[in-house]
Amino acid sequence: MKPHPVVRESLADSDGPRAIQRVVSIANLLARTESGATLAQIARRIGAPKSSVHALMRALMSLEMAVRNGERYVLGPALFSLALAVQARYTMTTMARPFMQRLHEGSGETAILAALDRSTSSLIYVDQIESANPVRYTAAIGNPRPLYCSGAGRVLLAFQDAQWREEYYARGGFVPITTSTVTDLDEIRRKVDRARIDGFATSVEEMTDGAASCAAPIFQRDGSVSHSLMIATVAFRLRQRGELFRGMVTSVANEFSRALGYDGVLPGSGDDQRRAIL
Repeated sequence: MKPHPVVRESLADSDGPRAIQRVVSIANLLARTESGATLAQIARRIGAPKSSVHALMRALMSLEMAVRNGERYVLGPALFSLALAVQARYTMTTMARPFMQRLHEGSGETAILAALDRSTSSLIYVDQIESANPVRYTAAIGNPRPLYCSGAGRVLLAFQDAQWREEYYARGGFVPITTSTVTDLDEIRRKVDRARIDGFATSVEEMTDGAASCAAPIFQRDGSVSHSLMIATVAFRLRQRGELFRGMVTSVANEFSRALGYDGVLPGSGDDQRRAIL
């Protein structure tokens, strides 16, 4: 009589892609709960039967991706090692690339990753994917730029702490760069406050004649904002397609924020949430 084959549990058993989705949901849940979660809590949160979750947790524990502590499950050493390896290898620029690519392909315009330099109170473009349009906007990477008159600068200003923002306003120095540059402090405040509510900011011919931009903030896991995603284009196309660009840059930036682990309120996603931010 032939021996029965040994059947080993794996993450690919029975449910296939659905099992993988559940594993990702479990990892996200455990990453956000310091004390872990019980089997019942996990099953309820991911909407799966306890029997299915139990089988997945056994497989995760066998891979050291989860550890059982009494009745609760917490992240295992294998996931901590993976997180450290990813953190060491991937910079913000590397992680932003797929989202910039989506923004570029969806809009047909130049997609830019902008960073705040708090030490100089300025904005730096750190990466871009250039538009293929014959008439397009192309940025110089690495050069400091003022915050008060660009879409990216305004959203970065909007999501800094109030004290830092007020100190920035108090220093002044809002000089005109083009004939369209907003330099009145009250108007700058209004535009920055609006960006905080809406979750995006635009700038039309304030930095460069004929150029325009639309930007949205990227939230880190702790809720801080040091970077923004921006669509850079020519002024007449922003006027024609502004609503589309605003929705696109906000959506992609919000998805990037979620991918970075931010699970708080996102701006521009409903009146109740807007009030929560303010």
